Amino acid sequence: MLGRLLLTRRLLADKTRSLLVLDAPTTNGRALAALRLIPPSGKNMCGHKVDVRQNGFRPGHVPETLELSRYLNSAPAPQRLKVKRADSSWIHGRDVDPKAQLLAQKKIAIIGIGSVGSFVAELLAASGVGSLTLVDNETLTFANAGRHLLGVDSEGTYKFQGVAQLLQKRFPHHSITGVVSDGQLFLRESASHNQSYDLILSLAEDWEFDCFLNDQYLSPLSASFKHIVFGWTEPHAVAGHAVLLTGGNGCFLCHFQEDGLPKLKIAQWTQETMFSEPACGGTFQPYGPVEIMAINSMIASPAIDSLLGKASSNLHRVYVSDEARIHETGGEVTSEWRSLRGAVPGDISAVLSLAWPEETGCAHCRVSNVA
Repeated sequence: MLGRLLLTRRLLADKTRSLLVLDAPTTNGRALAALRLIPPSGKNMCGHKVDVRQNGFRPGHVPETLELSRYLNSAPAPQRLKVKRADSSWIHGRDVDPKAQLLAQKKIAIIGIGSVGSFVAELLAASGVGSLTLVDNETLTFANAGRHLLGVDSEGTYKFQGVAQLLQKRFPHHSITGVVSDGQLFLRESASHNQSYDLILSLAEDWEFDCFLNDQYLSPLSASFKHIVFGWTEPHAVAGHAVLLTGGNGCFLCHFQEDGLPKLKIAQWTQETMFSEPACGGTFQPYGPVEIMAINSMIASPAIDSLLGKASSNLHRVYVSDEARIHETGGEVTSEWRSLRGAVPGDISAVLSLAWPEETGCAHCRVSNVA
């Protein structure tokens, strides 16, 4: 009865075409259909258009039931239209994935939009994360384009800007913005403006910044930075690491040496792994998009777990390619990894979740606890 009343008032109030969308629950979710209703029209003896609904009555004095009857009996056949949903719940799970509604409410910041950060941003946006802030202060060069989300048409563009614009166009129901800044300045300004994030991802592989972010994590005054993912690759992208901190005991530096090297390494080399660009002071690690893609996916996984509340303790996720590829780059598998993996030669590839417990002798945790 209420539906008929609403439909009647809608049709009679609109003198032009009316769009009617029908929404019905089914066992498989919502079913949507649409009709475009065209008001009836006629002509008098002089050939002028007249509203057949008003025939014999002054404007505004036609009984509602009679006007509706005239409308339905005289109107042309409705046009059937196809409804195409473009809302977040449909795009990210076709309305049956409860995770999509949770992720749509989450707000994250990604520091470092390079060959890792750009694709991790894409994965998180495609997964349904509703708000992303991308932070970087470098521009794309032609040499970057082979393993970056952006192509050569974005040469000279700030990486954060190009990726934000690309992802915002692909996912207009999200809020995707960018900031030209280094990580430390961004965090300081966020704190001064009381900006909080459900998760921060540090993907710039900047040791100084990672130490700064770790200090913020340990500070009792920085409640906004209690869920962090640190991601990095080993030389030639033969392995990748992601450390998720969830606000519990321990810190990122618990399992790092003072020189910035992790205590657990998958591969080692006797020769230099960094290459210099010709006639330039720049250095780089040679690897391609295929090698890095598995690492990007591995880093995005604990980020999603954190946003969904599935990770209750600090963890260390590791991706390792096969031993043959490590040998191709001139490297060897470390004894630490072989002992941990317990694998025979040639069978060390894995994606594993390891603990990241508090280190009793960690100077950073101890200073924080004393403070």
